[in-house]
Amino acid sequence: MSNFDFPHIVIIVGNKQTTNKRLTTMESTTTTSTKKTVLIIGAGIGGLVLANYIKTHDKDGLIDIQIFERDRSEDSRLQGYVIGVNAMGMKALTESLSDQQLEALKSTVFECPSQFIIADRSLAFLLAIQRNQVMNRGTLRQELINAHNLQPTIHYDKRLVSYTEDEQAGKVTATFEDGTSYIGDFLVGADGVRSTVRKQKLPDFKFANVNVYRIQSLVAVPNDTVDQIFNPLLDVVYKGNKPEKEESVAIKSIGNQQNSIILCKTNSIKDARDFGLVDIDNLESFFNNDSTNTTMLFWQYEYRPLPVESLPETREQMLEVVGSRLSGYHPLIQKVMVEMTKPHHLLYDKIEALTEADHTTYPAPSRVTLLGDAAHCMVSHAGMGGNCAIADGVDLGKIILAIVSEGKDLTLCMQEYETNMLARGFAAVNMSRSNTERMHARPVGVIGEAIRNTFMRLFYKLIVWGIIKLD
Repeated sequence: MSNFDFPHIVIIVGNKQTTNKRLTTMESTTTTSTKKTVLIIGAGIGGLVLANYIKTHDKDGLIDIQIFERDRSEDSRLQGYVIGVNAMGMKALTESLSDQQLEALKSTVFECPSQFIIADRSLAFLLAIQRNQVMNRGTLRQELINAHNLQPTIHYDKRLVSYTEDEQAGKVTATFEDGTSYIGDFLVGADGVRSTVRKQKLPDFKFANVNVYRIQSLVAVPNDTVDQIFNPLLDVVYKGNKPEKEESVAIKSIGNQQNSIILCKTNSIKDARDFGLVDIDNLESFFNNDSTNTTMLFWQYEYRPLPVESLPETREQMLEVVGSRLSGYHPLIQKVMVEMTKPHHLLYDKIEALTEADHTTYPAPSRVTLLGDAAHCMVSHAGMGGNCAIADGVDLGKIILAIVSEGKDLTLCMQEYETNMLARGFAAVNMSRSNTERMHARPVGVIGEAIRNTFMRLFYKLIVWGIIKLD
């Protein structure tokens, strides 16, 4: 088969194992037909946008898509709390869906207002992301699955082990932990920060040293008392003008000791699965099945250690680090993070380093490529990671369709995609890192903190008044 034959695209989501006889049968039939298969590894937003773009624009039905996810089921892992979608991300979403599908998505993801608020240590309001730019990540992901009924194409509990390219046959074979293997024409690593596809494709890949660490916790609170804790937080921030309906609210409090805090709450165990947490294999262990304890308070603490400071090695030591750096923070924050939080509430046994991709030399373009965090993971301080993944999905969809339906050269097309994807991705990596340094580079004195906070309030006013327009 030449490079101009219609390819079989396989999408692999995640990397957990599952035996799927239906997919095995499908594989044996599609490989003998003119239909091509794309294998997508990872069912996150970027991979789903890629799948939707192909489904929307593949008018002749030349491409089959299969997605492989490491999670055991659709809701076995948290999928993120809120995602800020900028003009680039919205443009890409618009291109990936029909007008009707886009309107359905908008009506759902914006049905429950969301807001991301930035405040100072005393919870004084500094600025906020507009509600029409913020989506619930879990809801967005579900709507992308629903748009083209992708659920039958997603195969859960599949952990990728390796892949093998056969350029002579024009095929790529993906092999999983459960011993199954699947053949496609393209393989897309959309499997996130710890990408298995990237590990093989870019063996020299390294993470840059950000030197900022995070501690995360989920605290179960009885429903009849949670509002007594979280609502006062919002009342302080909003100064009594809290919106009547605000389903998804996240508060980021910027400190003065190279630190920052995020606080959120969920209304149920199901909603808690929408938080921005990473790889919680036993999520249920964090929840009390008692119906009186179904609201969760989530907090995340980020800080840069002092040059002479060693990292905490136990849960108890992590809580000591947090408690020792909350001087001057609002008493409500201290109540949640010090008084209410116990070692077993922490989500990890060890402190986590923030991750950022370092530049890596890519091999010659092939039928295996990457998108999103698998290619250019970044810290979250510019809100660009999800938007870049969405844009990557659309750009790669265009390239695959050009190869399959227009007979364009695979090598040249994939080189074009990777060049543009990496340029956009690492521009966002640098922007995100700059914001990280602004928050965590050095301790801020009283005067410096006052100047910073005043500038942020003024900056927000200029945005509200329309004098400054930002994406």
